[in-house]
Amino acid sequence: MRNFGLSGNVFGWQNPLAAGKKIGSFNLLVPGCSVYETAAQALPTNGAETVITFSFEYFDHGELHSTTTNTSRITFVVPGVYFFLGRFFWDASVAGTFREARILLNGNNAIDDQALVPSSVFSLSQQTSALYRVSAGDYAELTAQHDGGAGRSATGSPASRLSAVWVSA
Repeated sequence: MRNFGLSGNVFGWQNPLAAGKKIGSFNLLVPGCSVYETAAQALPTNGAETVITFSFEYFDHGELHSTTTNTSRITFVVPGVYFFLGRFFWDASVAGTFREARILLNGNNAIDDQALVPSSVFSLSQQTSALYRVSAGDYAELTAQHDGGAGRSATGSPASRLSAVWVSA
């Protein structure tokens, strides 16, 4: 049986709670993070896949994200199965035929993607999610793509978000 106490290593990962903090009555801090961006991000014209960057963190258990270097990435320290959730809002426009959100692993392997039809009535919320096994050193990013002609944007209100939380070894 593994020791999930405050003072031990869990799967070779040093528990940041070793200083004595707790989450409710639990002593185990599950690796994961949720990052967000409040500023609108320009998405280039006609089909170029654009990586979304994130300046802020809702939480980061395990130092998986940096707000200064490679801000688009969640980089995994603990291997295992993670639950991923990516979300952003498109500006309102009927130009083009699709809007696409994709979660990529290591810059080229699609974990999940979702395509929507454009709308001019309101901004579109686009969300993609998956369970996926990663190795230590892998990283995930959220990308956006469209064929709307003129540049579109991922609005900053509500915030764009990418989350990954460890589920299983």
